Order: sequence, then structure tokens, then C-alpha cells
Amino acid sequence: MTKGMRAWFAWGVVTLFYAYQYILKVAPAIMIDDIREKFTIDATQFGTFSGVYYIGYSLIHLPLGYWLDRFGPRLVVTFAILISLLGMVPLVYSDSWTMAVLGRFLLGAGSAGAILGVFKVIRQEFPAHRFATLLGFSVTVGVMGAMYGGAPVEMLMRDHGWMDVSKGLIILGAVLAGVTFMVFSNHKKDHEPKNPPSLRDDISALMRHKKVWWVALCAALMVGPLEGFADVWGIPYMMTAYGLAKCDAAELVSFIYVGMLFGGPLLALLSRKIGSFKVIALCGIG
Repeated sequence: MTKGMRAWFAWGVVTLFYAYQYILKVAPAIMIDDIREKFTIDATQFGTFSGVYYIGYSLIHLPLGYWLDRFGPRLVVTFAILISLLGMVPLVYSDSWTMAVLGRFLLGAGSAGAILGVFKVIRQEFPAHRFATLLGFSVTVGVMGAMYGGAPVEMLMRDHGWMDVSKGLIILGAVLAGVTFMVFSNHKKDHEPKNPPSLRDDISALMRHKKVWWVALCAALMVGPLEGFADVWGIPYMMTAYGLAKCDAAELVSFIYVGMLFGGPLLALLSRKIGSFKVIALCGIG
């Protein structure tokens, strides 16, 4: 396999991981009744279970970013995939609610490696002018994972049961981890420093950067509530508020991700045409 082919293959694999973690993230919203029945929990406990995902997701970003720079995407992304699929294991093979919550935390931690892996692979393997376009397409494919974690997963559950569907997702993750380890390259670009700054120095520099805080605040206000609703409570809310069947509610909620699907590459294209990301960011906030 040539260097160029390996780069495209690596981008494709990490993009598939981005889609895969979306499926794992939204699947419990489809399985909510089965999960509550198996573990005999109420809505409050399920809400805690769902929220733990975002704790793991947010806490691991800085360490993962540092490990990607130090060890390369081959080991770190493979590890992230394994952690993600491990998060599904307690739902299937354990009767302990504590283990299920811990698994949800691990799923959040592993999922963080998807988008960071996408960033790293694009920057490491491709010219800078392709970054926005490739990132846009990665987001599009990832959001398709969120869409197919809705109605199609619900239909599979009706035919095969939620336990078998969960086992299938675990097996799929194991295969993806093996492929990732085989095709990823750990080589670094010549312009990358041989002795990168320490994690403490990187964090200190970020904390003093006002633009980073503004971007993080905007992301928290936009993505957090949107995905938090769509991932977990969107389907039960539509079923309760509008009396929809689960399959119809899942299909309706998936339209949130349809908008994101088209918005990713479109906004990337507009940013290249305009030559500024600021205008696109302001449009997104509006």
C-alpha cells in the first residue's frame, strides 16, 4: 500500500470510528425501556447513566490529545475504540447497575478519541488546505452514525432483540480496532517538533488564550444541549409529548443530525470560499 493510499485509508477508518461511537452513544435512547427493565431503575437513574457519558468525554480530551502527540494515532485511537466497546459490555454481560454506569463513563472517554483522532490524522497525513474539507466530510459520516443509531437500530431490535444488537455492536468495534491497528501509521511530519512541550506547558498556554475560552463556551452552549437532548431524551420526549411510536420518534429526532450532516461539508466549503472561519462561526451561533 502506497503512502497516499494509507493516508486515505487511515482517514476512512478513523471517520468510521467517529460514526461508530455516535451509534453507541444514541443506542441507549432506543433501548431505554429494556435497560430500565433489566436493571430496575427509574428515569432519574437513567438520566444519571446518560450524563456520566459527558463526564468521561470531557475529562479525557486533554490527556488524549497529549498522548496522540506523543505516541501517535495508531496506539491511541486503537485504545480509544477498545475502551468504547468495553463501555457496552456491562449492559449485556452484567446485572450490576454500578458497572453499567462505569461502562457509560468508559464509552464517553473512548468516544473522545474519535474526533481527536480525526484531527490528528488529517493534520498528520494531508496538506493544510484540505483540513476543513476532510473534517467536514468526517463530521458528515459521523452524524450518519447518529442517524443510524436511531430508527434502523430500533428495527434491528424488534427483529433480533436489544441484547443481540448490543453484542453485534461490540463485535463491530473489535473488528474496527484490529483494522485501525493494522493500517495506521505512527510516522510524524518533518515540521513537528522532536521535543514537544509538556502537558503542563500546553495546558498553561491554553488557559491564557481568550479565544480558546470563547470557542469552548460557544461549543458548550450549542453542542451540549443539542446532542444531550437528541442522544438521550429526544425519543422519550417525542413519544410522551406527541404520542409517537418509538420508530417514528427515533426517525424524527434523527433529523437533528440530518441538519448537521449537510451543515458539515457546506460550512467547510463556505469557509474556504470566504477565507475566514469567523463568519461561519457567527452564522452557526445565530
